[in-house]
Amino acid sequence: MIRHVLFAVAVAASVGFAGAASGDPVAPPAKAPAAPKPPKYENLRFREDWTAFCGTCPGDRCDLSDRVKALGLGCGGDVWVNVGGQVRARYEAWDHQAFGAPAGDDGWGLLRARLHVDLHLGHHVRLFAEGIYADADGRDGAPRPVDENHGDLQNLFVEGHGAVGAADVGGWVGRRELLFGKQRLVGPLDWANVRRTFEGGGGWVKGCNGRIDAFWVQPVVVEADEGDEADDRVDFAGVHYVNTSRKDRTWEAYAYGLDKDVATWLGRTADETRLTVGGLCTGPICGTCLDYDAEAAYQTGTFGDADISAWMATAELGWKPGGCGSLRFALGADYASGDDGPGGDLGTFHQLFPTGHLWFGWADLVGRQNVFAARLTATAKPTEKLFLRLDAHQFWRASTDDAVYNAGGGVLRAAGTSDEREVATEFDLQAKLTVDRHLEVEAGASYVLAGKFLEATGPDEDVTFFYVQVTITF
Repeated sequence: MIRHVLFAVAVAASVGFAGAASGDPVAPPAKAPAAPKPPKYENLRFREDWTAFCGTCPGDRCDLSDRVKALGLGCGGDVWVNVGGQVRARYEAWDHQAFGAPAGDDGWGLLRARLHVDLHLGHHVRLFAEGIYADADGRDGAPRPVDENHGDLQNLFVEGHGAVGAADVGGWVGRRELLFGKQRLVGPLDWANVRRTFEGGGGWVKGCNGRIDAFWVQPVVVEADEGDEADDRVDFAGVHYVNTSRKDRTWEAYAYGLDKDVATWLGRTADETRLTVGGLCTGPICGTCLDYDAEAAYQTGTFGDADISAWMATAELGWKPGGCGSLRFALGADYASGDDGPGGDLGTFHQLFPTGHLWFGWADLVGRQNVFAARLTATAKPTEKLFLRLDAHQFWRASTDDAVYNAGGGVLRAAGTSDEREVATEFDLQAKLTVDRHLEVEAGASYVLAGKFLEATGPDEDVTFFYVQVTITF
């Protein structure tokens, strides 16, 4: 870099000297090349591409955290490393969690720290390692399984790739987070204090108009004070295709296989083998201020001696009034099938490994299983840094013979003896302030009214939830 600048200065000087000698005006000095623009921080940090910083002097970078990105380690510049991380603190306050089970008020603090090292060994091989520490303090009961992990590896994998014709082909092996589509079925569950991760391997083929990912993994079980290990009783494999021919639209298709040695549905325990086939599409509606988001999936397989036949579908229509500005309204609906009752074939949809927090309310009380839900959403950006969101959700049971399931896929309330469908009504308000690319402050509140089914089958207190969160990313 310095050599190039000196060369440009020398050329400019010689041209200026020659021009001065001939009486011509002196040419202006050459401008120094602009500093590279840093990539945005990703949900999966290993997706960030910092190669534009290779060869630049760390001392010339304005942002201090950018000085630990693309650090050359010799070998002609082919070996370099990124260092990054995130610290997040959140306080949660609850009144009547889970509709009064447990009863009373409670509040607690959550802290999470992540640090990663991304070592590139040439242009085709890299090693990515990320550690996590998560803690909870002040909760009346025991910490939830997603609250604490007192030091472990969140990601640790080796990845290699290279060109095969016009395609980029690669593979990885180790511990790694997964995120596909809109995270309705597969996501890292970032809202939780302990993110979800897997162990196994996978690969991809990326061309000009699309990308195919394939993987075979086992979910990692978190042990707060011991080493986390993969659950060898559960196998999760799949193929996911994304069409990238249009930047303003998304078309995706997938097939996921789930095999569990021990599964429990409606009080029955057996082995489960389930295939999920689905697809999604999103984008604007040409010539209008409308946009759409739709996804559907069908599941088949076996649960013990019973057959599985289940499905889910979701659709959202968005509208940006006032010349397609920052204000947006959306109307959405979600359906996930339930079972007709104990015995016989199984009709309950399995939500797999989702980030349901994005779709079923900030209180995280209802999951994508035996549910029909409607929502109305309004979002706005009064300023470039402030984001506001208001949601109204209505939840019903899809089948009156099946349970209500929580965000983690467990039973929130058993089917009982009631034929009522209405589960709950939830209102959410969220405000997010992006101070700069490193600091984000957000707060939210939820009010959840118990519906007729809950009133007829057990505790039915209305739920209030409030949180405030600060996130620092580098």
